[in-house]
Amino acid sequence: MQAWVDERGADRKLTVISGEHFLVDDNDKQDFAAMVEMLEDGAEPSSVLSEKADCIPLAAIHRVEHEAGDTALTVHYREGKDRKSEIYFYSTREVRDEIAGGLHEALGDAFQSHTDVYNLPRAIYAPLLTIVLTVLASWILSGAARTIQAAEEVEISGKNGLLKRLVVWALDLLGPTGVMILAWLVVILALRSFYRRALQPPVMTIIQAEPFKGGTVAGTAVKYALLAGLVFITARAVIS
Repeated sequence: MQAWVDERGADRKLTVISGEHFLVDDNDKQDFAAMVEMLEDGAEPSSVLSEKADCIPLAAIHRVEHEAGDTALTVHYREGKDRKSEIYFYSTREVRDEIAGGLHEALGDAFQSHTDVYNLPRAIYAPLLTIVLTVLASWILSGAARTIQAAEEVEISGKNGLLKRLVVWALDLLGPTGVMILAWLVVILALRSFYRRALQPPVMTIIQAEPFKGGTVAGTAVKYALLAGLVFITARAVIS
């Protein structure tokens, strides 16, 4: 059993790797130091950690990954027929790397570590896609907000009536100007990510049992072809 108590500003968490589970408890009202002592004395993690703690069976984990430039650890696992992911942020890369190493060891020899170094086109694709989708969404939503504000009454019918009312209320409150302001904030964040990833493309460490397949030139080309088509559609919609 291995345990780490980590503090990242106001975010405190206890991470435990037992013989069968990967557990993370971020209930900061708990006395983590006392909990670690109980675990070291042989107590079962399920009886020590809070009810809301994440408890992922090691047998369900199929992939663990982290990026050299940040402090996050992403755990991919299966829950029945579903595939799920959890992202945990730690105070330093050193702490994150130590936990990743402990998890790799607990997963067994079948899991191998691979390094995936992004080239420039792969690195900047995600922020570019975010920018294009944001522009398209802002055009659609600002038009909807303009229509809602111009109408005396908006008739809502069909399923998910409450959700539809909330959307109408939000668009009426924001208006076209508010929608565009939010869109610009998203675009600015995407441009910041674009700049950071262009200067320092991601270097990913991937731990999995399956054969590793990194990004290919053909795959990147297909993504950019689809992005170009989306840009064309967005441009025609906005200009017309």
